Amino acid sequence: MAYASYTRGFKPGGSNLTFGREDVVSPIVVLPIFEEETIDAYEVGLKTDLADGRVRVNGAAFFYTYDNLQYQVPIRRYFRAELATFLSQKSWALN
Repeated sequence: MAYASYTRGFKPGGSNLTFGREDVVSPIVVLPIFEEETIDAYEVGLKTDLADGRVRVNGAAFFYTYDNLQYQVPIRRYFRAELATFLSQKSWALN
């Protein structure tokens, strides 16, 4: 059996409540935002039985394209992490 698939997904954006601030309570609060993350995922593969069903071979290839990939940035001074985004990221794998 051969197969192929395409999937599109997303994570919503938001704001970091205390990004870069020592104090949550401030007279002027400007909350830095992070963008919505989207992914386009492609997969192709093959599943087959050989030698009258005694041998099974499975294989797949994956390719992902992220826009605004969200990741956590550790802030060691305050023992916390904030969210930030990469503009674009691509990855692939064979299985």
